[in-house]
Amino acid sequence: GQPMNLRAEAKSETSIGLSWSAPRQESVIKYELLFREGDRGREVGRTFDPTTAFVVEDLKPNTEYAFRLAARSPQGLGAFTAVVRQRTLQAKPSAPPQDVKCTSLRSTAILVSWRPPPPETHNGALVGYSVRYRPLGSEDPDPKEVNNIPPTTTQILLEALEKWTEYRVTAVAYTEVGPGPESSPVVVRTDEDVPSAPPRKVEAEALNATAIRVLWRSPTPGRQHGQIRGYQVHYVRMEGAEARGPPRIKDIMLADAQWEMDDTAEYEMVITNLQPETAYSITVAAYTMKGDGARSKPKVVVTKGAVLGRPTLSVQQTPEGSLLARWEPPADAAEDPVLGYRLQFGREDAAPATLELAAWERRFAAPAHKGATYVFRLAARGRAGLGEEAAAALSIPEDAPRGFPQILGAAGNVSAGSVLLRWLPPVPAERNGAIIKYTVSVREAGAP
Repeated sequence: GQPMNLRAEAKSETSIGLSWSAPRQESVIKYELLFREGDRGREVGRTFDPTTAFVVEDLKPNTEYAFRLAARSPQGLGAFTAVVRQRTLQAKPSAPPQDVKCTSLRSTAILVSWRPPPPETHNGALVGYSVRYRPLGSEDPDPKEVNNIPPTTTQILLEALEKWTEYRVTAVAYTEVGPGPESSPVVVRTDEDVPSAPPRKVEAEALNATAIRVLWRSPTPGRQHGQIRGYQVHYVRMEGAEARGPPRIKDIMLADAQWEMDDTAEYEMVITNLQPETAYSITVAAYTMKGDGARSKPKVVVTKGAVLGRPTLSVQQTPEGSLLARWEPPADAAEDPVLGYRLQFGREDAAPATLELAAWERRFAAPAHKGATYVFRLAARGRAGLGEEAAAALSIPEDAPRGFPQILGAAGNVSAGSVLLRWLPPVPAERNGAIIKYTVSVREAGAP
């Protein structure tokens, strides 16, 4: 006879439990179970000892199986029951969404698209998707997540993102049981935008009557929103608090090698062809491929008055061996009286000395050493400050050294038959030129 009341119940996503009643008045020694996946799968058999319940394991999630059971007695195999069908429970998807792609639509938005996981990995009815994203390098351990995306949707727009920022994006599919694995991360950068902050540490100073030097640093890295391609310096002439005339612009384009974001780089520009004793308002803005960013606060600088020209300067060596510098006032001293002179002088290979001289002085004598080149620089001081600098140089011929090397000491017992001798060259004033070699004389003490 057949087993009676065969029933099937899903135990989990991979197992189904069977129960039945034994055939009446039969001596059952084994049961034979046959089952297949759906209607077309290959039938698989299980043989087990007499019992009234059996759990079939290692099945596929969310899959229907067909079961039939027969009892075996010493006389042979009996008739199989009618087919009983049951479906395993759903499971989480075993594969992530496929072909996840990200496209930056603007500086604050990314379009994310995907395809569903392969059908055989759904393990149930897909109830939705989620997309997870976070900036690269973010210290926040939990990414932001868009949940409850309908199962029929295969793209979503992420908005309110940070500008010019790389994001790590993944997608996940869900069944009622829960989420499947994350897709492989896709890294995408939002588009550039104009800088939202001005350059930092903007300084401006008048160099002379017609030039102003402007210094600055790049905007804060988090506010650059793109590759800084260059800077624009805007300047306009001021009369009181009012601008006079249209603003003028000078542009600095950065070389490709400077496009890397560098927080420490300092930039400089000299604005020329300005008017003396005139106020100028100066602002600086950085720009990306998207355009100019915010301008710095205006810096108002007044150019200096017109400075004096170069004095007439000459230097010659006296018979006694010293140097004598002579000069005449600049040609324009009649309109702008000379208030004094600044003289810098010294050896070419050393730091110069600086002297402030009276307006009536016309000469200066300085000691000199043979074999050295001396440089004199002279500027007249007027109402607007130091004028243009005149320079003169004089080289004195070399001679034999006037001084001797300074012996530092001798160390014996360096090795048998040798002594280590150390010395310094003569002091600069006694070298009379460039030392090219030394002669060492040695004799045994007490010897003639």
